[in-house]
Amino acid sequence: MASVLINGSASAYFLALQQQSAQTLIERQQILNQQTTWSSSRVDHPFIETLLAMVQSLPRSVRIVSMTHVDANATLLMTLPQQVLTDLLNQWQSQTPTWQWRIESTVVSASNRTEVVDVSIHVFEP
Repeated sequence: MASVLINGSASAYFLALQQQSAQTLIERQQILNQQTTWSSSRVDHPFIETLLAMVQSLPRSVRIVSMTHVDANATLLMTLPQQVLTDLLNQWQSQTPTWQWRIESTVVSASNRTEVVDVSIHVFEP
């Protein structure tokens, strides 16, 4: 009886892990497809190429809501921790000193450790 119970539990656990693994592979493939599509699309403007490289190197704690651009003007909508935003802006502004930045942020949630903000970043090249 104990053997049946142990084998049944092990089989159920194995099937659950197998389903989770399959779902993870599907999600990974979707991300790879999006990355391939994004990186294969031809961008003729150096401003946009630089901005795309910056966005692609964002840490996992950043959630991009949208990104729009027209020539040398772009708007990014993101949700991220306040400290990450501060660090990113300092890094980006030192990398691209000629670009102009306009930032509007709203606190989404604040705990004793992390303040998360929704931010709209409008960047343009004069």
